[in-house]
Amino acid sequence: AEQRVYIYVQQPKRYKTPEDIARKDADIARQIERMQRLIDDLRDYRVALAQRYAELETMPYTRVLTLKRDPSYKGRITYWVTITRRMSDGTETDELCEQFHGQDRAKAFARFAALQKQYPGIASVKDVARRSWE
Repeated sequence: AEQRVYIYVQQPKRYKTPEDIARKDADIARQIERMQRLIDDLRDYRVALAQRYAELETMPYTRVLTLKRDPSYKGRITYWVTITRRMSDGTETDELCEQFHGQDRAKAFARFAALQKQYPGIASVKDVARRSWE
């Protein structure tokens, strides 16, 4: 969650009465306490980030090689060759993502085949069928 902090301060010479100065001093003291709580929360967040990092580094994963045909407007076709790292908790990250235009269809298929040879035993998904609405 995003948190933004705004504190309105003026030059001390701008305050004309002791009451204004006391009120602003109390406000700034509250802001300092708030910032200390925010700093503590950020330290806890750093610990949580370190735990997540360690979790991701040790979590088992599988690689999935995908060749996908992506039709767009005006009949233009794009082919995507991706290698996705799929973690056991369902998290997915792309390790490789290459785009081929429709005219380069043969290059996309060749790259897909080359990656299958490069990563033996990789799970492969070939989604190149025309869609029903095309």
